[in-house]
Amino acid sequence: MLASVFITFLVLHAPVESADAQSRVAPQARGRNLPGPQIHANDARKQAIFDEIAALERRAADERAARRDPGALEGQIEQKQTEWREIEFGVMRPFVPLIAERWSQTMARLRLDRDRSDAPLTTVEAGALIDELFYDWGQPEANDRQQTTILHQMHLVLREGDVTDDVRRALLGGLLEFHDGGGGYSSPSVARALATGLAVAAGPADAGAIELAYSLRDLSRAWDDELQYGAFRGAADDIMDRAFERHDLFAAVFGPLTADANDSGGRDGDRLRKAVERMFHLLPKARQSVERLDEMRAVALDDYRSVKAHDGLLQLLLHFYRHVLSDPLRGGADTDFVRAIDKHLAHLVEESPVALDETESAAHSSRQRGTLRTKSHWEAWTKATVALGPRASKSTRRLIADRAGSAKDPTIRAALDTARTALARAEGSPKTPG
Repeated sequence: MLASVFITFLVLHAPVESADAQSRVAPQARGRNLPGPQIHANDARKQAIFDEIAALERRAADERAARRDPGALEGQIEQKQTEWREIEFGVMRPFVPLIAERWSQTMARLRLDRDRSDAPLTTVEAGALIDELFYDWGQPEANDRQQTTILHQMHLVLREGDVTDDVRRALLGGLLEFHDGGGGYSSPSVARALATGLAVAAGPADAGAIELAYSLRDLSRAWDDELQYGAFRGAADDIMDRAFERHDLFAAVFGPLTADANDSGGRDGDRLRKAVERMFHLLPKARQSVERLDEMRAVALDDYRSVKAHDGLLQLLLHFYRHVLSDPLRGGADTDFVRAIDKHLAHLVEESPVALDETESAAHSSRQRGTLRTKSHWEAWTKATVALGPRASKSTRRLIADRAGSAKDPTIRAALDTARTALARAEGSPKTPG
């Protein structure tokens, strides 16, 4: 219960701007982000109290189970909860209404509280959102809470909105400016929020920002461990992990593709580079919409007149299929989403050559695009197909069984056999909801 209260406070009660409040943004505040040692001490105290409450609640449950009155223990729990709230909200009490009002006004001014699909965020609005990171309340805890909230909002804009590349780069630049001014080190929550924002803002070419994001991610976790702050990490860590999934899962694919684009040069190289970036930024959106999934597949299977490009983009698509089907954070993909992946995995089997063909000559590039022509392709296809589990359609199961019985190539036959066996084993399992 306390953890949910804490996270809600972090995320929802944030600041942004009124004409009167704007005058308080002193120029010297830009980039000013002094760490607040008391934040760290308070976090450790809150965690200790949380652990005491948890122990008392377990004892109270035992008393109820034994049909004894847990009244005394419940009184101690209430006392500890009051103590926790006083640490959490005591120094913040004068600031909470001010921060909430500022954030409410900023949300309304930038129209962040409504659907922006018809009018995406502009660079001017992005700049106004960045400015809020540098607002100085003159109190470390208040600054920490505001910064965490603004960073979370930037993450939401980048993850859920159809932002232009100019806006994305503006937000990325603001995040880097915030860090270079000393931001991101006042508490584990700010370090985590900045890492998350950088991860969703950075594209495949932003190596420095990606490296910084990983550094801050590791710092926030080590810091949490040092403070024994685990009780409040769950939801925020899930959000951070989701932000890093593109970098974690696909760096091995993006790197060679980007290098291939640079080697190609000219119009072909530029086109491939744009395809890589489009795939990269589609990843979080493609997991939420069949239409975006179709767009991602179209980008992956387009004709780039490069064998390496075709191989790499198909490999990336298959990695994504497997991940989104087995991702424990997602809780099960929607039925339409699973059906679309199932259909394409079956189509790949139908359209692929009867034997491996790992020739990399230009003459093969267009003809072989979108086919499972290499051992690596079949390995990635197998993992994605196995991830379908009990959700695999009967027609896909039949197709795989038929092809496994007639395949001549040993690598292809082994891949099909593995998928067939795994799906047969999963067929009697309860289907995942959705």
